[in-house]
Amino acid sequence: MLLLVLLAIGGGAIVTLHPFGVGAQSALKPLAGQKNWQQGTSSLLFGTNDASWQWSQKHLGNAPAIAATVKSAGITVIRSPLHSDDAEARVAAIESTGAQCLGILQPEDAEQVVKMLGNRCRLYEFMNEPDNGGPSATEYAASWNKIIPGLRSINPQASFIGPVVAFPDLDYIRTFLTQAKQAGNLPDAVSFHMYPCTDTSIADCPSHFADYTKEAAKVKATVNDVLGQNLPLCITEYNFSWKPGQTPNNNPFMRQFTTQSLQAMAQAGIVMANQFDIASNAGGGALDMVDPQTGEAKPQLDAMKALIQQYSQGASTQATPTTASTTSAQITPTVIATAVPTIAPETGMVQTAMPLGVQQINCTSGQQNNGQDGCMLLVQVKGPQMVMLTWWNQNGRQVKSLNVQTSTNSIDGQDGKWTTIPVKLASSTGGGAQMFTLQKPGWVKVVVQPSTQEKKPVSGLVELYSVALANNN
Repeated sequence: MLLLVLLAIGGGAIVTLHPFGVGAQSALKPLAGQKNWQQGTSSLLFGTNDASWQWSQKHLGNAPAIAATVKSAGITVIRSPLHSDDAEARVAAIESTGAQCLGILQPEDAEQVVKMLGNRCRLYEFMNEPDNGGPSATEYAASWNKIIPGLRSINPQASFIGPVVAFPDLDYIRTFLTQAKQAGNLPDAVSFHMYPCTDTSIADCPSHFADYTKEAAKVKATVNDVLGQNLPLCITEYNFSWKPGQTPNNNPFMRQFTTQSLQAMAQAGIVMANQFDIASNAGGGALDMVDPQTGEAKPQLDAMKALIQQYSQGASTQATPTTASTTSAQITPTVIATAVPTIAPETGMVQTAMPLGVQQINCTSGQQNNGQDGCMLLVQVKGPQMVMLTWWNQNGRQVKSLNVQTSTNSIDGQDGKWTTIPVKLASSTGGGAQMFTLQKPGWVKVVVQPSTQEKKPVSGLVELYSVALANNN
């Protein structure tokens, strides 16, 4: 059974899916560079940290063997502290592995670093564990609200994440989000750290794997309570223990720890996770998952490599939104995604909602696209399957109508017979959602028509998800 819940909040609608399988979560705006892998799992879940280069003579920055091992595993994102005097070198080291950069910024040189790197780094956290002897939540939020808007103007494509707390510190998160909301300066994601087996034995550790789900649920509830909406959640440091000497990184158990930790985080809807760390002699060497001296992988990286191979097979969609051009009166439709849901053979039902595409639309009243009033988004979809469309009005400007048009006999997305399905909006400035079914492979057009009273463009986010059940059930 697939349960669809619509919650009207303010002028919009929030859609929550509860399908079978891993990675079920509300439709959220993806982070920069995020891709959708098998079972709706985020590609950014398979990350790590490149810690201080001062702790080990050999590290990612000067040992090609380490970089080669990390690259062969397919690590997708590497978190690294960035300063104006070393950002170029540290990002170059990350690039040598094929991974994406997640930079840790400090207030004193954040602007210089973001300017320097351009699009070489599009994920940033603001400070590291400020609740661990750093600024109070009020002070952190004030610094965030002062600095982050300027960084966003420097790199509008980047995602900025906070408050990077040392554990799921709900009071700190609540205070930060309250002040960020008041300033109209929300983070693109909320991040925290977890070391669930600190001060426990290998035998007791498995009982703590459920902590990821429990703590993520608490953070999610706090975010929703403050904002009335969800935000992506990130665990940007995790391992067995944060204390020196406690993580048994050479023990085969670390395969189980890593596999079950990542599976639990995927189940909890975490969109980015970063093991701590690669090869920096962290925790006296106990936290490293690559031997700094030899470049050989330890059990933790072996487990991550196997999961990356499993989840990345058949990955089909890039989740990063792109902005549609509005300068031309005639816009050629673009196919943004082709996907098919994963069906569980034992039940014949969809295992997860498969994102088909996410696209930003900016539309001016009176604009025409291919002979139609309004702005059009064209998507090719494999079928048969049921599709859910969500519309998020991002600037509160009035929409006259939002329609879905479907065709199963069009050759190129422009010819053929089309059926129009109106999408009911919560209000002219609110959000909406619509379910519809394609009985066989076909095309979907999303047509947005702004109110004639609007003199400025309507900006909104269109998201399409496959929520099909097998056998048209």
